[in-house]
Amino acid sequence: MAFNVREMLSVINANGGLAKSSKFMVNIVKAPGGIINQDMSFFCDAATLPGITYQTDEIRMSGYGNIEKRPYATIFQDLQLEFYCDNDGRVFEFFHKWIQAVHNFNGNTPIDGATNRGLIPNTFDYPSNYFGTLELVLYRDSESDDGEKRPIIKYSINEAFPITISDVSVNWDQSDTLLKLPVAFAYTYWSAETLDQGTVDSISSTRGDTLSSQQSR
Repeated sequence: MAFNVREMLSVINANGGLAKSSKFMVNIVKAPGGIINQDMSFFCDAATLPGITYQTDEIRMSGYGNIEKRPYATIFQDLQLEFYCDNDGRVFEFFHKWIQAVHNFNGNTPIDGATNRGLIPNTFDYPSNYFGTLELVLYRDSESDDGEKRPIIKYSINEAFPITISDVSVNWDQSDTLLKLPVAFAYTYWSAETLDQGTVDSISSTRGDTLSSQQSR
């Protein structure tokens, strides 16, 4: 069967077109000690959609022959996020408080005392006290009939906490460069909610009409 560009385009259009990697938002739904800051959503400029890996053992059912893999553990890679830094230092403050809620690594009590909650120096808190929840939403390029952005998929990152705040390089020669703070989150598991395929609006109707028109040619 010969490759048909028109057929390929019709299939892509029938499925809403191709998704863009720039249409996303990260929401911090829950953070420890009441330090949540909704403004963080607008500072996150880069993220990774979470994946999943099974750790496996190689076996031979009869002791010989072809090797088969059997999963025995689930591995989630750390969630990599990157945030623009503001001149008020709120982004630094937010993540420094959260990571110190995990471990009182310097013995200092923050301004509001919200992060280490009385932990003695060099002590780790209980996980339930520093776990948070993040939400990562990937949006369609087109809007719905009411002008709202429509999600393609929404990930809920559960039992998350910052495991790494990376070093940030500063340089007098970089006067036009915006400062960014990379933060990696460990988490226990994620859940995902995809767009309801039964939703019908003017966009999906137009795609259907286009597909029917192209198939009838």
